[in-house]
Amino acid sequence: MNLDNGVEQPDLLDTEFTALREQLLSDVHPIGPAAVRHTVRRRRQRTAVVMSVVAVAVIAVPVASFTALSDRGPAPGGTGVPPPSLAPTPSATPTVSPTPTGTPPPPNGRLTREELLGGTFDLPDWPEGTSSTCGGPAVKLRSGPVNEEVPALLDLSHGDVDSDGAVETLARLECRSSADWPKQIVAFDRDATGRIVVLGQVVRTGGGVADLREFAVEDGSVRVRVADQCCGANPAQTQWRTYTWKGDRFRQTAGPTSFPSTKGDAPTTPTPAIPTGRLTLTATDLTYGPVEGQSGQRGTMTVTVVNPTGATVQFPVVTFFDNDKDSGLHAEWSSDCPVGGHRDNRLFCISRPLAPGERRSIVFPFGTSDLGPARTLTVRVDIASDREGTIVPNSGNQTTFQASVAS
Repeated sequence: MNLDNGVEQPDLLDTEFTALREQLLSDVHPIGPAAVRHTVRRRRQRTAVVMSVVAVAVIAVPVASFTALSDRGPAPGGTGVPPPSLAPTPSATPTVSPTPTGTPPPPNGRLTREELLGGTFDLPDWPEGTSSTCGGPAVKLRSGPVNEEVPALLDLSHGDVDSDGAVETLARLECRSSADWPKQIVAFDRDATGRIVVLGQVVRTGGGVADLREFAVEDGSVRVRVADQCCGANPAQTQWRTYTWKGDRFRQTAGPTSFPSTKGDAPTTPTPAIPTGRLTLTATDLTYGPVEGQSGQRGTMTVTVVNPTGATVQFPVVTFFDNDKDSGLHAEWSSDCPVGGHRDNRLFCISRPLAPGERRSIVFPFGTSDLGPARTLTVRVDIASDREGTIVPNSGNQTTFQASVAS
C-alpha cells in the first residue's frame, strides 16, 4: 500500500494479483505423489549431465586458451608468459686455415754456366799434389777444358740433392796441374741472400779413382762413372757409384767401392790379326758460335771414318794435333769414343771396332777463347794394334779442316 498524506491507500497492483490468483487456482488439479517422484528423478539426471559438461569445459577451456596464446604470442605490451625457448641448433664450426709461419721458401739453386763462370768460390780441396793455383780463396772458374793450371768447368747437371724442395747445381771441375788431370764434382746452391755458395764436394779423383768420366742426378742422388785410368789415355775399368747428401756431406750409398785387381793369372785373349791397308777419312769444318758471357765459344765438327780393308779393325784411332787455340772437349765425346784423352800434344779417340766396308761418322765438340782469324787444323785416322793405342805404321790417312768463329 501507499501512504498519501499519512492515510493508508489501497495498492492497485496487489488488488490485480489477488484477483488473478483466485481465478487460476480454480483451474489447478494436483498431480499426485508418483508424478512428483518422476519429476524429481528427471531433474537429478539433468543435473548430473550438466555437471559432467561443466567439468569437461573446466579442463578444456584453459588448454585451448593456452594453445591460442602460444600461437599468437603475447599481446603487444602484455605480460603474457612467453613460449618455452628451444635450444639453438649448433652451427658447424668453420675450418680455420693454419696461420702461415712466415718461413721463406728455399732459394733456387739452379745456376747457369755463365753464372758459375762469373763468380768466385772457395772450392773444396783437390787431391794431394795438385797445384796451389787450382784452389785457395776466391777462386774463379774457367770454361774448360784448358791447358793451364787453373780450375776449369767441364759440365753441369741439376737436381734437388739436399731434399729441401729446391734444385741445386752439380758441376764437374778439372785442373790440369799434373799428368793425372785431377777432377772433382761439386754441388753449388744459393743462400738466403741469393749468393752462390758451395754446398759440398760429391767426389774427387784419388784413392784408386783416376778419372770422373760422367755423372747425373737421379732421385736426389748423384751417380758418377769413375775410372781407374786417367783421361782415357789407356783402356780403363769403369764403375757407376752413387753418392747421397747426408746432412753435412756427400757419402757413397751404392756401387762398388774399389776396382778389382788386374794382376794375377787371368787368362789372356789372343791378339786379333791386324788388317792390311789404310783407313780413310773426311772432315767437316769447325765453326764456333758467338761469344756467350765468359764461357768462350763452342762448336762441333764431324769426322767420317771408312774401313776399306777386308777385315774388322778392332782399334781405329782418330787423332787431332794441338794448336794451342782449339781444345777438344773429350769429356763430352759420345759412345763412339769409349777411350780418349790427351797425350804427346795430341788429342786422340780410340773408337769401337769397325767392320769391313763400314762407314762411321763421329761428332767432336771443341771450345776456344781465340777470336782471331780462321786457322787450319789436322786430323788423321790410323789402325792401332792394341788397347793402348799403339799405331800400326802406314795404316791411315790424314786431312785438314778450318776452324773459325761465326760473325
